[in-house]
Amino acid sequence: MTGNADIARGIYEALSAHDLDRMMSMMSEDIVDHEMASEMPPGREGVQRWFDTLFAAFPDMTASVEDIICEGDRCACRVRMQGSHQGEFMGIPATRNPVDIEVYDILRLEDGMVAEHWGLTDDARMMRQIGAMPG
Repeated sequence: MTGNADIARGIYEALSAHDLDRMMSMMSEDIVDHEMASEMPPGREGVQRWFDTLFAAFPDMTASVEDIICEGDRCACRVRMQGSHQGEFMGIPATRNPVDIEVYDILRLEDGMVAEHWGLTDDARMMRQIGAMPG
């Protein structure tokens, strides 16, 4: 049987491979994403749309797991995201600038799938790196 840490690690491996089908297969249909923008639809559909947008802007994005700590039904994950800004992102035209940020996620798993997500992304650092904010 696969443990929660393996499932969490699998999410980031699928993200790095841009394998959204695999990533979505590890999330419950009605996943609650507390970091998701309010204009996104709920559940898997919103998560899929968000990553479609992200991959269009950063087509070479990768996720490297730095730490995963699991207890009970929750996993805390510290992940390094890297890529280059090659498409429009949040209204900002492509700059080709490299991006290297840390992301912190908490995943709640239920029946072997991610049922809930809380996240903190260093958006200010990313915006500075793509030239949208002064550094």
